[in-house]
Amino acid sequence: MNQTDIKIPLDKNDRIWEAISIILLVTNALLIALTLPSLPDTVAIHFDGSGQANGWGHKNTLWLVFGIALLVYAIMTFISLKPGLYKSRMTKNNIDEQYRLTSKMARTVKAFILLAFIGLTTFMLMTAQGKWTGQIPFLFLIFFVLVIPPCLYYAVKISRVQ
Repeated sequence: MNQTDIKIPLDKNDRIWEAISIILLVTNALLIALTLPSLPDTVAIHFDGSGQANGWGHKNTLWLVFGIALLVYAIMTFISLKPGLYKSRMTKNNIDEQYRLTSKMARTVKAFILLAFIGLTTFMLMTAQGKWTGQIPFLFLIFFVLVIPPCLYYAVKISRVQ
């Protein structure tokens, strides 16, 4: 059996993170689907560092944000199922634990990235409705606060496995 084909059993926390990710993905789609009819045909789709709109597109372009979130979901799910693709510190003695932690990290980070995409979608929808402007710097801060801590947490745990 190829080492990348090792099956990692899902524990209760893994199932919870998977469910959270699916709920977040569906929530993102629902936000767009339910809000889209009330938006103007042209909406801001790109913003500068200060949060000012500097790119415009058709309101259906908002589905691109969901498409990117869906792509991230698929990639992170693939990584969580195939943690052996990243083998830098894996040895015969620690491979099971490294696989387990790498898989858990991918599942956890996936959920936080999807939550950040909901923040991005919400920002774009609210901006299109004229309710929020200039909030993009806070969005980047929120993204980093959501994604970096779980990455660091698992990076430290993985680095401690002998």
